Amino acid sequence: MEKSDRGSLLLSAPVRHAQFRVGMAALYMLIVAGYLFEAWRDHEAGKDFGSHVMFAVMWFGLCLVFLVPKTVKFYEKGIQIPRNQDNHHSRARFLSWSEVERYYWDGNVLYFVQSDSVLKTGGIPVLGEPWAIQPRSRPEVDAILGRYIPQRANA
Repeated sequence: MEKSDRGSLLLSAPVRHAQFRVGMAALYMLIVAGYLFEAWRDHEAGKDFGSHVMFAVMWFGLCLVFLVPKTVKFYEKGIQIPRNQDNHHSRARFLSWSEVERYYWDGNVLYFVQSDSVLKTGGIPVLGEPWAIQPRSRPEVDAILGRYIPQRANA
């Protein structure tokens, strides 16, 4: 679905706490600093230092992953779910409201159950990916989901 077909953006809710993201970025920057220090020492000693620089660039790239916030975006016509960092096979996707059978909360973790997520054997619903929504966004998320997903489906 094209972005123009999604309707207007209602809410963009961050899914990871800022403290976690900044903490991980700081840890990676320490690793980058260590590799750059080693590269400087090897350069001063006349040794090959290219591998240290390469690893520093690699770790800096990983640092950027944590600096870019992941958000679940709620549109008039559905939900844009980001790629799950914990599952390298997942991809960002858009679910129209008709594709979401229900949702539920486990603390501040939001789960979406898709309407086509029932296994062929036994009719057991497949649970969606967990999204840790920041507590300050929960009232707005509940209001939007309550408007677009029938209340009977949330039980």
